[in-house]
Amino acid sequence: MNKYENAKILGEMYRIQKRMDKINCPATDADIYGLINGIEIVVDKFLNEEHISRDEYTKIAKILDEYAMDSQKLEKFTGYYDINDKLEKEGISRGTAIIIFTYFKLNRLHSDIIEKIEKGNSPVEFSSLSAEDYEL
Repeated sequence: MNKYENAKILGEMYRIQKRMDKINCPATDADIYGLINGIEIVVDKFLNEEHISRDEYTKIAKILDEYAMDSQKLEKFTGYYDINDKLEKEGISRGTAIIIFTYFKLNRLHSDIIEKIEKGNSPVEFSSLSAEDYEL
């Protein structure tokens, strides 16, 4: 399947979703029209080709494992700023970290650390690591 076929399917899904009660749809009518009709700027907006690689996931997991495996380190852990330098050294952006931390939270992985990231010494964008209804 090419990206335009995928966009048409996504557009049809959003069209159905938009017409159902109590479902939050991330697409406007114009977006849905653009997806269904292959308007490239809209297709590219919704079919973002970026992804989280296995390597990025593993790097973040290893950094958090350092704290999870050492109760003293975990006790001293105050939030995102404690690991910011390590993440930057590994080439992990804040956006990627937010996505992976949200995945960990939804999957109940590193719960103690994720809670400290949300409530502790962290940038405001980390204060609520949760997925939107339309993402689930």
